[in-house]
Amino acid sequence: MDMRNTPSDVEPLLSQHDGPARGTGRLYPPPGQENPKPHLSAMDSQQREWVLATALRSLVSREAVEIRNIEELNAVLYGAPEAQVDMHVRVEIDLALTLRRTADRALAIKQQSAVGSAFGYVHIHATDLLLVERITTGGMHLFTLAGNLAGQARGL
Repeated sequence: MDMRNTPSDVEPLLSQHDGPARGTGRLYPPPGQENPKPHLSAMDSQQREWVLATALRSLVSREAVEIRNIEELNAVLYGAPEAQVDMHVRVEIDLALTLRRTADRALAIKQQSAVGSAFGYVHIHATDLLLVERITTGGMHLFTLAGNLAGQARGL
């Protein structure tokens, strides 16, 4: 299966689903504040390019995605003409994102501690198919596919 994404596919994921905003302890903006600062849309084009490049490098270093033309993209940061991204998402990550996006219902949990806020989500597809997502205080997303909620509730 070819898992090509373009930069326009990546940007919404980075701005909306990259865990709690650093320093705020919130996953989503408070009512009335649509774009927490700094938000990608509030940055100038150069800042946005560097932020997206840093996020992409983080995903590559964790082997979440593979960029097959990384040298070409790196040159773009230093003034070369635009380039198409040849990005391939690992099958497990694509499955987790698909299950998260297509769930019928979701249960959200927020846990406060001295180190910050952690979040948990149970994305419910059927009584025997659940995707459990934990977001650590550092913003790391951890996914578990479960057949029932009985043993998973303690892990949240």
